[in-house]
Amino acid sequence: MDLSGVGVWSHHLRYGDPGEAAEAAAELEELGYRALWVPDTGGPVFEAVGNLLTATRRTVVATGILNLWMHDPADVAGGRGRRSGTGLSCFPSRP
Repeated sequence: MDLSGVGVWSHHLRYGDPGEAAEAAAELEELGYRALWVPDTGGPVFEAVGNLLTATRRTVVATGILNLWMHDPADVAGGRGRRSGTGLSCFPSRP
């Protein structure tokens, strides 16, 4: 994973309309931004991350901070497993 370059942090990518967030993510990737960071204050954070991963091909997507008090550890481990390594196969836009 290459973490060089410039990224964007935006609560709109997490809490805004999912379709608009996906369009914005794709456009930000086209403009050369290498990472998208979203906040976590509880709720379905992995769904938002998955939406952004589906909309992009190369951009790193991450939570700025994962709020440990608002997520069950097993859910977090399961969410990470679905989105790393071979789990990325659930995002066909990503090589």
